[in-house]
Amino acid sequence: MSDSAASAVRESDSGVPPAEKGVVRGRSSIVGPSVPEEEEEMLTVLPIRYVSDVQACREFYAGLGLEFDADASVNVWAQLSAGAGAVGLHDFSVSKGRPAGSVELGFATDEKLEVIASRLREKGYDYEIFGEDFGRSLRVVDPDGVTIQIQEIDMDVARASESALARTEGE
Repeated sequence: MSDSAASAVRESDSGVPPAEKGVVRGRSSIVGPSVPEEEEEMLTVLPIRYVSDVQACREFYAGLGLEFDADASVNVWAQLSAGAGAVGLHDFSVSKGRPAGSVELGFATDEKLEVIASRLREKGYDYEIFGEDFGRSLRVVDPDGVTIQIQEIDMDVARASESALARTEGE
């Protein structure tokens, strides 16, 4: 198969006509039309693994080739990136009910949650916005009944929460 034929097959397999694809930081995307990089908002897929040992799991995933992001991490949360995505490792004991081993589909966003909420409301989806130990999150249930979390991360809030947790544990 020629390169152009293979490309056409890949395009048609996605179900999205090439003209409707946008570009997000140089990657193909179906999120919308291309916008200049300095004006774009970024939504990053961020599956969250609830773990019993953040450090051990961080080392495991780093061994797979993911890169630890110290600026986006605290003791109970480690964020590791892989070229086209990231994974979050969350200490299940401070996760407000998630068991070790569970996985949640999440997205980290540069947009304000209210902007995303407006788009969801226009499409007829109910959502809730929560204050979190890391900033805020929006939770929405997809058509299959799966809860999706979209995070607006504020590392100052995360560090303050971590400090408060450490003081509580030290008492």
